[in-house]
Amino acid sequence: ALTYSLTYNTYLGAFLALGVRGDGFYNALSNDLIHWTQPKRVMAAVQGFANGGQTPYYAYPSIVDPDSQSRNFDTSGRTPYLYYTRVNSLDPLDFDLLRVRVAFER
Repeated sequence: ALTYSLTYNTYLGAFLALGVRGDGFYNALSNDLIHWTQPKRVMAAVQGFANGGQTPYYAYPSIVDPDSQSRNFDTSGRTPYLYYTRVNSLDPLDFDLLRVRVAFER
């Protein structure tokens, strides 16, 4: 299930769910929060540590649009940001919060 982020995307005119699958971050769309499109990969992302904990992995994706008119940023438009965490090591304090601008196409 795509459960990390849910916004109503005003550009696409649908609810936008974002989550993690084995090889990256995925999104799906719905008009009614019941029926969803097939998930599409938004970004490739390594999941879990490889090489004995030496390779960073990516987790906790979320869509945030600074131009949202909503107090809770629960709406997004055509070019929101994808925020996510890069976990650098097994040390629980060794992580980075990153963001990239994404652009949706109809």
